[in-house]
Amino acid sequence: MDAAAAIDLLALGFGLIGVGVTVYAGLVAAVHLVRRELERGDKSYQEIRVNFTNRILFGLEFFIVADLIRTFTEPGLQEITQLGAIVAIRVVLAYFLEKEAREFPDIG
Repeated sequence: MDAAAAIDLLALGFGLIGVGVTVYAGLVAAVHLVRRELERGDKSYQEIRVNFTNRILFGLEFFIVADLIRTFTEPGLQEITQLGAIVAIRVVLAYFLEKEAREFPDIG
């Protein structure tokens, strides 16, 4: 295996970890939400929302790492520009997700 293939495999690994963390975040939030509705669980909607958002943000970090690693294999201006745009979009998304989770009042 050459270096470029190894780097692509490493980037794929980080991307898959990001997917795993994001899916896990959704599943955990869904379980807590159902428990809250059915059993009147001990977690508030705000707490569920904040934990869900924090896990999504954590997953986004893995996606950013995967994009950074991919850029090392093809460090052209177009790839660097695309990476900058992707990172900027994800940073803005992360900012607003965190802000929304912290500012909205509990609904239940």
